Amino acid sequence: TNREYQIIQNHTQYGTYYLCNLFKYCKTDEDFDFASVCQNIVLYHHERNNGSGYLQNLKGDTIPLEAKIVAIVDSYDALTYQRCYKLTKQEAIQRLLEESSQYDERLLKVFIRSLKE
Repeated sequence: TNREYQIIQNHTQYGTYYLCNLFKYCKTDEDFDFASVCQNIVLYHHERNNGSGYLQNLKGDTIPLEAKIVAIVDSYDALTYQRCYKLTKQEAIQRLLEESSQYDERLLKVFIRSLKE
């Protein structure tokens, strides 16, 4: 339902809220950088390159690189994981290509090339 979809979309905010506790344990710039990357992944991994994602409808280069990478991997995993709609590796690649406007094209090409290797 629409309501259930809205609840699911909130997981990025909940994850970010809980992750904020990580920052209080940061003692070095390296720790802080790592926590920031983690936060970007959790908060923005459902944003889409074409602006169709959520929660903030970010587009293109406004989406952090680490979130763009996880978006591709997360989608591939969802397509190939043991579920009623599980796709083969080749079917999943085809679906990602069909929906390529959602992803950073350069990263998608690299990901697909890595799967083939």
